[in-house]
Amino acid sequence: MVRSYVGGAFAVVAALVLASCAHSAPAGPPTENEVYIARGVCFGEGGCNRYWRASKPVDMRAQPDPAAPVVATIAVDEWVEAVDGQLRLRPLRGVVHTAKTSPPLAVGDVVYMLEPQGEGFYTLWGNGKMLEHDWAEGDANEPITWDAPAPAAPGLTLGWWVQLKRADGRTGWVKEPSSFECMGSLQGSADCRD
Repeated sequence: MVRSYVGGAFAVVAALVLASCAHSAPAGPPTENEVYIARGVCFGEGGCNRYWRASKPVDMRAQPDPAAPVVATIAVDEWVEAVDGQLRLRPLRGVVHTAKTSPPLAVGDVVYMLEPQGEGFYTLWGNGKMLEHDWAEGDANEPITWDAPAPAAPGLTLGWWVQLKRADGRTGWVKEPSSFECMGSLQGSADCRD
């Protein structure tokens, strides 16, 4: 009797161990409320400059959220320091249709397109990690069929946000900062600072 109980307990434990090892669906990239946040992002043409000059008044918000309170307004010709950048996006899901060895992708693998890297290249998430690749979106050798983007749920904070610091030390966030000069080495004039 004891032997059958031990054997039964062993069978239950073995079944639980095997179930925990079963192949599960691959997890997507880390998100917060369905939003992937790429941190330290820069979209300056030709690289990032640290100091930017406002070409018109710009409101800075307490957090990267359009509903956050305005903490300061940057004046025309005021210099600010770019402290941080975030690109907030919904990952685009795709399925591999052609196997690749670099990175190792099998037909049927689920992957996600994350932030752009420039010139059509993008960060790729698959198999639980970031993957390096050598194709651009839409290239003939791109081995992925992308899903159509799903509509974003109301209230999601998406887009490019930059944290700026004024000379007096106050900081705030600006969305899609198009009202600045000197953001990158190919933007602005000769008197831009780096």
